[in-house]
Amino acid sequence: MTRYYFDVVEDGRTSVDSEGTELPDANAARVEPTLALAEIARDALPGTRRKEITMTVRDKDEGPRFTP
Repeated sequence: MTRYYFDVVEDGRTSVDSEGTELPDANAARVEPTLALAEIARDALPGTRRKEITMTVRDKDEGPRFTP
């Protein structure tokens, strides 16, 4: 299992994931942000006109892997 870190940028403010999540492979790491962003959007978007939320996925070497 590999530890992946999911950093969230919301309206220009970055929340760095310092704990990470162990996942079996890179495919699982591609699915995880989709689920997380859907949950974040559900909580953050009601009542707002526009909000920008992105997530960057890093691996154990802390290098960016991809942005979903």
